[in-house]
Amino acid sequence: MDPPSGSCCIGSNINPMDNRFGLAKSRPATNGILEVYARLQPFESLIISTNDLKPKGKLYEFYDALSSPAAIKGNWKIEFIEGGPALPPAKEIQATGSWTDLGNDEYKSFSGTARYTISFGKPAGKGDAWLLDLGRVCHSANVTLNGKELAVLPGPDFSVVIGKKLLKANNTLLINVSNLMANRIAWMDKNGILWKKFYNVNMAARLKQNSKNGLFDASGWEPMESGLIGPVTLTPVKKVK
Repeated sequence: MDPPSGSCCIGSNINPMDNRFGLAKSRPATNGILEVYARLQPFESLIISTNDLKPKGKLYEFYDALSSPAAIKGNWKIEFIEGGPALPPAKEIQATGSWTDLGNDEYKSFSGTARYTISFGKPAGKGDAWLLDLGRVCHSANVTLNGKELAVLPGPDFSVVIGKKLLKANNTLLINVSNLMANRIAWMDKNGILWKKFYNVNMAARLKQNSKNGLFDASGWEPMESGLIGPVTLTPVKKVK
């Protein structure tokens, strides 16, 4: 919906995902209930607080896209920085995708964190800010641009608004992506490595294909997609008035 006309600021909004905060646009309804303007994705949350006194500060901003998303292009460097069973060799790729497709079993069995780094120029377009969208991520991401941490994104959405002053003529984007433990668990079961170290617990399998000798076993699992799948895009956006 459009922002309410004649609105005043008597509360504040806080986005728990990226720590953005600001004064809320609000108005009294005819029935005496306070209406606060908000725009949320189906999975998104926003903390709204109200005050008897009018607070001071900047408005919490919502944005509309000014053009279609532009893909960030160039060579990505992938470094595996934490996890196991072993750290696979670093790679340079031209397009993002699952790291399980990069080569041998070291990549397929790895569970942990990989660092994606790319340098790029500022794309064409003008706006009040930029929307950085990582596309699909398996399964969580920490985003840093030009040395400034922007957000920790556990999903299901992997986008963050960037202030226009932070995006320079030349930029370095760093994304740490962590996957699930499934690939390493499958590797341990394939290699007979004991990991089910639970006191007085029998780990029965819910699915027949995940059962061996009456207990849960993941040795038959195929590698799960992992890493920055993308595409990674930037979109100029304008403030909603």
